[in-house]
Amino acid sequence: MSTKIPHGYRLADGTNVDAFLARLPAIMDPIHDLLDARVLAETTLFGLDHLDYRDRARPEAPLQHFAEAWATEQREMSTSYRMQDPQRFELHHGTDPRNGRELVILSVEDDLYRDAFAALPEVEPLSYWNNSDRPKGVSAAQWTGRRDAWLRTVPKTGLGQEMSIWRLRPDFIPAVLALAGQPASPLLVGEAPSLERRADRLSQDVYLTWLVKQSGAIRSEIFRLVGLAFRADRTPLIEAIADALTPASTDLLRDGAGDHRLAAFKDRQDELCLAVYDAAEDDD
Repeated sequence: MSTKIPHGYRLADGTNVDAFLARLPAIMDPIHDLLDARVLAETTLFGLDHLDYRDRARPEAPLQHFAEAWATEQREMSTSYRMQDPQRFELHHGTDPRNGRELVILSVEDDLYRDAFAALPEVEPLSYWNNSDRPKGVSAAQWTGRRDAWLRTVPKTGLGQEMSIWRLRPDFIPAVLALAGQPASPLLVGEAPSLERRADRLSQDVYLTWLVKQSGAIRSEIFRLVGLAFRADRTPLIEAIADALTPASTDLLRDGAGDHRLAAFKDRQDELCLAVYDAAEDDD
């Protein structure tokens, strides 16, 4: 059976687990706040860009509008889906019966959490997998010791299922909605995606729509075209869109204020899409 624990750790001997967990919010809450701001800024700006491209009116309070839509989507999303609570900090922990040491499996999506957790003085790496070579710097004896520690702690290898679960914010939605009511927070503009990233996101839809229109694709061909749109070098499109978008600002997030030049871009989009397509054909 394949065993993969890429984010496994062990707490130092003698660590009081309850006290250790009680310290975590002071360390991880600021990261959670930053990631909340990032997801809210991204959701709002991506949404505004698509509205602008389609010549649709911006909502009067964009942050509130898109935060509420995001919250509804999150509530309806299965907890088994990776994008449900993407800012989560969760860990599974259990005690090695041989030595009383506490083993931890970290379940997070962002490296900011991993780096902060791994830097704690009580924490040592204990990742393990048996489907590829051990990492450099870990001896064969140490690798076997890691395997044995996990097998003792989780003997049925239903990793995480027999361990206690600790979650930083079990109810994560209220904090995002509260942040939406603070449009002047410097975190929001600070964590806003770049114009290039916003343009890259919009360019995928623009180019895919163009491909579908040009090919007259039937439903069964859409997935193939999605792949083409995702893999294509869309640099001409991205540069033109980035130049036409409204830069992120408190006014844009709070009131939807700010001009864009996407109408001028749309006058050139067929030409730019054709250039992307021709370049892809030449590469093939």
